[in-house]
Amino acid sequence: MGENAIIPVRIDLTVDINNVEESGLKIIHQVRPQWKDENILIKPFTAGITNKIIGYNLQSNTSYQMLLIRVYGQSTELFIDRQKEIDNMLLLHNAGCAPPLYAIFNNGLCYGFVVGQPLQWQQMSDAAVYQLTAKEVAKIHNISTIDQDIQPVLFDTLEKFLSLVPQSFDDPIKNQKFKTQCPNKSALIEEVKMLQDVLLKHDAPIVYCHNDLLCQNIVYNKQNESVTFIDYEYGGFNYAPYDIADHFCEFAGVDEVDYNRYPQKEFQLQWLSIYLQERAKLAGKDETITQSQIYQLYVQVNQFALASHYLWGIWSLIQAKNSLIDFDFLQYGITRFNEYYSKKALFLSLAS
Repeated sequence: MGENAIIPVRIDLTVDINNVEESGLKIIHQVRPQWKDENILIKPFTAGITNKIIGYNLQSNTSYQMLLIRVYGQSTELFIDRQKEIDNMLLLHNAGCAPPLYAIFNNGLCYGFVVGQPLQWQQMSDAAVYQLTAKEVAKIHNISTIDQDIQPVLFDTLEKFLSLVPQSFDDPIKNQKFKTQCPNKSALIEEVKMLQDVLLKHDAPIVYCHNDLLCQNIVYNKQNESVTFIDYEYGGFNYAPYDIADHFCEFAGVDEVDYNRYPQKEFQLQWLSIYLQERAKLAGKDETITQSQIYQLYVQVNQFALASHYLWGIWSLIQAKNSLIDFDFLQYGITRFNEYYSKKALFLSLAS
């Protein structure tokens, strides 16, 4: 991840989302004109629920030379700022935290491959993995820049998502489920306002955040003993405890969600201690992290977890209306809302 001089090329081509493997070759020909079709291996990646991702490489190359083509999901431009995503990738690559971006085309990106394996939810609490993850989050949160707007994105994103919530679904079964199992628009707006009133009182630090640290977005290289975060489409400046809370919520998984896997207090305190120690180290501070500091962050993280549930719940309603990807977004959203209301009183009762 040291090719800092790379400037991505802009290619006026559109990849067919229904035939990405073959259509994506048009982009590869522009980025690697010396590669011949008969020597190219194509590898589909299926973990994502927002975009389609295909890997391309020569048979003779190592994995480090693979290129990825990512084609944006249907209508995702409604709620993802694609120019900001490009800025994020360039910023993170220059900080040594992301692979190079090689090309930008009409409906996607071409960028380098991160060698390793995306985490499974079972690995997220492994000692070796969670310690690396906590330190990498600290590294991301330590990125500084004078060129970026440092306004936190959380409540602007929630407001944008609220404006995109569908009124109904064409499918009568889906529509009935939507009407009976999801909060209505006025309830959503009221709850977001309450969250804003509560969470802003923390005066939490605003840092560069990934904002979507689910297991598939964390690549673990066991040989190098490293983790790398991928897919920065939701990245931006935000409240530090939100980024951590969002990651903790993802311990539940995506395909088979189980919030009994949400980290217990003891685990959270260990994770947060490592994170705070690494933040201090990166900032050049020789200080002892106190139990009071750790517990204060613990309270903030769990209260910001409520915002994570609500944000992804609302996001899921938008995806359920627009996405062509085979995933039950509506049920996922209902699950997030249910967990929000299940934990709301408990998390709001925590006091630092």
